[in-house]
Amino acid sequence: MSPQCRCARSCERHYARKRTQMSTLALRTLIGSITASALVGIYILLVGDFGDLEERVLVTALSVSALSILAMACGAAFERSRLGLLPPLGALVSVVSFTLFMINIWSNSNWRPLWNMALSLALLACAAALTCLLSLATLARRFRWTRLLGLISAFLLAAMLVFLVWADVDSEMVWRIVGVLAILVGAVTIGVPVLHRMSVSPAGSDSLRQESSIRFCVACGSALAGDSEVVTCRQCGVHFRVDGLA
Repeated sequence: MSPQCRCARSCERHYARKRTQMSTLALRTLIGSITASALVGIYILLVGDFGDLEERVLVTALSVSALSILAMACGAAFERSRLGLLPPLGALVSVVSFTLFMINIWSNSNWRPLWNMALSLALLACAAALTCLLSLATLARRFRWTRLLGLISAFLLAAMLVFLVWADVDSEMVWRIVGVLAILVGAVTIGVPVLHRMSVSPAGSDSLRQESSIRFCVACGSALAGDSEVVTCRQCGVHFRVDGLA
């Protein structure tokens, strides 16, 4: 193995450990926030006093749960080197949105632009997280357009909702467009897992095998193409040899 290959694989293992640590942290945070929300809810039900402090604590715990879910969705795509900069940007937007919500909640802010900014960033973070989840599916070439449709429709829907957050618009046409985009997002969200199942089934695996004998890099998991025995991953630069190609 060449020194360049060893260096590339060492760097890839380092970043893989970092990504795994981030995913573990997000998972533990999610479990902790869900536990805190449950405890606060049980306390409120037993004591019967839903005051301002309890309400803020409960909303905070639920917000942490939402942040953890969005971060885990983006982290899964980042761990598999999908969608370039979108996963880390989605996670960053989620953190900024959560921070703004916490400022609004605990300062009892009534400043509408700050609330609008927090909600707008949350909508964009949801679109990024959904796109990241869709990118994890393994699809045959004839189905891959559905991921692009999901990305476009998700961000268009988020953009329309952000527009409605900032602009006091009561137009029937705008809400019709929002409804159409929401239906597209729902259809793609339901359809992609089904198409993933079809693509990895015995019938669909023949199509995948025809498209590419080598599917993924052994180091970073990036999709590869080609029938040669000696392969170089364009994402991480790792060189490896594949024997016994079908």
